[in-house]
Amino acid sequence: AEHGVDKDEVILKDDHPDTVAEAFEKWSREVCGVMHRYNQIDGWSLYSNDKYQLIENEEEIEKYIRDFIRDHVKIKARRKNEDGTFTTYYTKPDRKQKSVQYITNIMKWLRDMPGVHLRPSQKAPCSLDGSLNPRNIIAMKNGLLDITDRKKPVLMPFTPDFYTFNYYRFPFDPTRKAPTWLWALGEYFQDEDGKPDVLVPDVLHSRMKKYVLSDTRDHKILAIIGRRRSGKGTIARTIQELMGGQQNVATITISILASDFGLQPLLNKQLAIMWDASLAGKNGDTNKAVEILKN
Repeated sequence: AEHGVDKDEVILKDDHPDTVAEAFEKWSREVCGVMHRYNQIDGWSLYSNDKYQLIENEEEIEKYIRDFIRDHVKIKARRKNEDGTFTTYYTKPDRKQKSVQYITNIMKWLRDMPGVHLRPSQKAPCSLDGSLNPRNIIAMKNGLLDITDRKKPVLMPFTPDFYTFNYYRFPFDPTRKAPTWLWALGEYFQDEDGKPDVLVPDVLHSRMKKYVLSDTRDHKILAIIGRRRSGKGTIARTIQELMGGQQNVATITISILASDFGLQPLLNKQLAIMWDASLAGKNGDTNKAVEILKN
């Protein structure tokens, strides 16, 4: 604490962009509990309340930087007196320091700071310090579930070292069962004698495990084929909710995939669902979509 300085003010030695960027990130972490991250693939994100979330528009960060400068920053300076002594005083940054170019320069320094900047190889999901295997970690509502030992999964606390945007909306509870789901599958899939088909649920559940773990090594696409109102949509919606809803699941169509930016909706998603794989569109669209899916 210094004379003439409020407790919520940050005193800087100068107003250079690098100085402001370092002070802003320190203030964000220590006061607001927010940690910024950046890499070339995912763009900007922040870690707050034990979870990462993408920042779709970097202007949001620019706004907080402007607010930080306006409400919290003071520059420490000295004035030489006539008797040769110096007087310390504090001043607010000039209006010009809030210009677009100035804020842009601060953003560049913030982006390149250690602890903020991530290498391109550190794209979500990954373990920033290498201590966790993303293939065996599921981010639940109540912590990180390590299923390295499938028979004895371990629930661990959240950590900023596990970099992911895919979180489930329900807690891990090994005691929970799903009798309604199992009953529905018995109604949807039956053998020639009208009895529940025991094989189909096993196949479906094996694919759902792959989706939960974001495991794409099999290079397989699951197709559910059946007549209208036979349960296909219900199964797909149940899987979507299991996966955390639209935050983690993309909805695509043949025409979307064949468009110029058809893969954009798939970024940072664990699963893509094509509700109706209709081939009624243009033949060129179908051929292009098939090529994309095979790749």
